[in-house]
Amino acid sequence: MMATFNYTSPGIGYYDRRYVKITGDTMTGTNSTTFFQIQQADTTPVFNVDTTNGRVGIGTDSPTCTLHIAGSSDAIQSIIQAHSTQTSNLQEWQNSGGTVNATVGSEGNFSISTGSNATASVQTNTSLVVNRAFDSGGSATQYASRYSVSVPAAITGAMDFRAFSLEGYLYNTGAVTGSLFGGKMYISHVGSGSTNTVVGYTAGIKATNASSTITTAKIFNAEDRSGAGTITNNYGYYADNQTAGTNNYAIYTNAGTIHAGDKIEFTQTDGNEAIDSLADGYLDYRATTAHRFGDGTNQTLIASDGRMTLEGTARHWIGFEIDNTGFKEPTSQTATKVNRGLGTAYAYADGSTEHIHATMRITGRWDDTENIEVILIWETPTTSADCYWDVKYQIKGNDEDMTDVTTTSCAEHVKESSATANGLIHSTFTIPTAAFDAGDKILSLEIYRLGAEVTDTLGAIAYLHKMIVRGIANNLGGVVS
Repeated sequence: MMATFNYTSPGIGYYDRRYVKITGDTMTGTNSTTFFQIQQADTTPVFNVDTTNGRVGIGTDSPTCTLHIAGSSDAIQSIIQAHSTQTSNLQEWQNSGGTVNATVGSEGNFSISTGSNATASVQTNTSLVVNRAFDSGGSATQYASRYSVSVPAAITGAMDFRAFSLEGYLYNTGAVTGSLFGGKMYISHVGSGSTNTVVGYTAGIKATNASSTITTAKIFNAEDRSGAGTITNNYGYYADNQTAGTNNYAIYTNAGTIHAGDKIEFTQTDGNEAIDSLADGYLDYRATTAHRFGDGTNQTLIASDGRMTLEGTARHWIGFEIDNTGFKEPTSQTATKVNRGLGTAYAYADGSTEHIHATMRITGRWDDTENIEVILIWETPTTSADCYWDVKYQIKGNDEDMTDVTTTSCAEHVKESSATANGLIHSTFTIPTAAFDAGDKILSLEIYRLGAEVTDTLGAIAYLHKMIVRGIANNLGGVVS
C-alpha cells in the first residue's frame, strides 16, 4: 500500500497510524512504486520513492531511472554547489567496477576517461554551450573551451589513434536541398574594441620529445571517402569568395614550398587555363588564347602557337657582341692586342692612357627614348681592385659631319675587378637618351683606360676581351621610329 507521511511537528511524523521519529526509525512494508511520498497540499507529488524498481522521483510519482527529476516550472532543476574549499570533483560517473569514466572537476572542468573506447556524445538537436568570463588583462592564454586527450601508457604496434573524431550521418530518402556540414565554426567579433589577429581555426603537429620521430606530418589532410554513391564535384579544399577584408586572400603562405601533385587549373569559363607538369621535364603553361605577362596594358603575350608579342610599353633588349676583330686601333696610345686564353684580348698597361675604337650602325629596332648600354668584358690578375675606364661616345645621323670627333664620356668610370684572379668582369656603362637626336644612326665608341688616375688601383694590366652594345626594342622585330 502507499505510505502517507503527514507532517505534525518538527522531528515527529505520523506514519501508518503511529507517530514516528523522522530520524532513527525504519519504515518497511510491501514494495510499491509509490512506497513513500511527500505531496503538496493538492496531492501533487514532490518526492516519491519507488521500492519496486529502486528509484527516486522528484517532481514525479513515476520515476524512470534511479534518480528522476521532473521540473514543474521554468527554473533551474538541479544545482550542485561546491564547498568554499572544494578541491575534489563535484561529480563523477563510474562504471560498475568503480572506475571513473567522466568527472566534473572542482572548477567546472569536464573530463572524459582515458580508458579504452572512451567517447563523448551529444544527441540530436542539442548543443554544448560554453559561457564564461575572461580576465580583462594579462597575457596568459585563456580557454573558453578546451579538449585534451592524454594517453599515459606506452603505445606500441599498429594503431589508428584519434584525439578527436567527428562523423556525421545523414539518413534521407528524399532530396535534401540544403547542406550537410561535418563541422562548422565561426568567430564573431561583437565588441567595439579592436583585435590584432583573429584566427578561425589553427592546428599543428609537434614532436615534443627530443627522441621522437614523425615520418610524415599532415597538419590538414583531405581524406578521400569514396563510396558506392556518386559525387559530382569533389573538392579537397574549397575557399569561398573572400570579400570581407581590405585585402582578401583565399590562400596566403608565409614560407615553405607549395607542392602540387597534379596540375594547377584556373577555371573561370572554359577550364583550359592551367599550369601542368607531364613528368617529362617540362612545365607547361596552357591557355586558350595566350599567356599574358604584365598589367593588362603593358604586357608580353605568348600565343597558343608560341608566337610572342609585346604590347604597350613592354620592351626587350636587342644587342650585338663585338670581339677583338671588330675594334679599330688608333694611330697612337693604342692598347696592344695579345694572345689571351683561347683567343686574343687588348692589353691596357698600368699607368698608361690607352684606347681602342669601334664604330657601328644603330639598328632601327632600338627605341631612341631608351638608354643604350655598353658592357665591357675584361679581366686582370689583380683581385678586388679598381680599374678606371673612360667610355666615350658620339652619335650621328647619316647626313652629319663625319669629321667631327667631339665625344662625350659615360658617367660611370671605376669598376672593381673579380675576387678571383683573372675572373671575367661585366662592367656596364650607360649612353643616356639625351644624347640621341631624331634620325641618329651611327654610334662611335672609344674605350680608354686612364691608369694614371688615383682611383685606378689595379697595379697590373687590364685585358679587354669583348664588348656588348645593346638597346631596347619592342614587338620583337617591329621597327621603332
